[in-house]
Amino acid sequence: MRTALVSEVPELVLDPTEEAPRLARRFLADRFAEWGITDDYVGRLVVWEPVR
Repeated sequence: MRTALVSEVPELVLDPTEEAPRLARRFLADRFAEWGITDDYVGRLVVWEPVR
């Protein structure tokens, strides 16, 4: 198991618009890519649900 050490917790604040789910998924995908996580499907799905 690999542990990521993050000195700063990334944060995203969205307005309730039609673009919010797409922006949330993109934000998560970008963070996962920075951390070397290639399988982000479930994460994007979980993030999308409360944002929509």
